[in-house]
Parts: sequence; structure tokens; C-alpha cells
Amino acid sequence: MIACIGVMLTIQGSLFTYLLSQFFKINLLSINIILSVLALISLGYYIYSMKIFIDAYSFKTFKSVPNHEYLIISAKKNSHEHNIVADLLGTFCGAIKYNKDVILNKINISKEGFKYFKKGGLTTVLFILVFLFSMLGVK
Repeated sequence: MIACIGVMLTIQGSLFTYLLSQFFKINLLSINIILSVLALISLGYYIYSMKIFIDAYSFKTFKSVPNHEYLIISAKKNSHEHNIVADLLGTFCGAIKYNKDVILNKINISKEGFKYFKKGGLTTVLFILVFLFSMLGVK
């Protein structure tokens, strides 16, 4: 999604640069003000959605089984292997549930990012339509 946002921002940034160059040539047309506001709104949506996507996929600790620390401690205590295996079997369910919760949390955060991405996309489409109509002389 971050790559897609980059493409959208590149397209919109190119048009916005053209708009800014025309902004000073023409006496503050209302269409330029509308386009500027649309560009800034969509930029805000995209930046916020990128922040959410990055937060969602920041590194989180997953639990692993067998836990290497437990194995080292058990080896030092000369624990019987049957006891070690029995203890490890009890940790599988907890690790699976914990890892599932971490993944579901990332998915829920990403869903929130998609909401802002959609709003930014709609604003960009509106920006492009207004820009094209202004190029055609429709005011």
C-alpha cells in the first residue's frame, strides 16, 4: 500500500507543481485555490494512512516453541526428556494464540489505514477531475 500511495503522490505532486507554477502567473483564480486545498487534504490523508500502515507492520515479537531459554535451563538441571516434552506441549497453544492475536492486531490497524487511503484516493480523483476541467476551460 505504501508503494501505491507513492504512485498517487507522484502523479498528484506533478500536477500540483504545475498548479503552483501557474498560481503566480494568473491572478489567484478560485480554481487554483480549490485545487490547492484538494491537494493538501489528500496529502494529509496519504501521510496519515502511511503512518498507520508502518505502525501496523512495525516489528512485534512472536512467541516461538520450543523456547530456547527453557531448553537451556532444562539441560543444565539435567531434567528428564519426557518432562521437557510434556512442558513444551503445554506451551504450543499459548504461543499459537499469542501469535494469532499479534497478526489480528496488525490486520485491524491496516483496515484503519485503508479507510484513510480510500479518502485520499477519492480526494485525488476529485483533484484530477477539477484539474482536467480547469485545463479545458470549464470554470
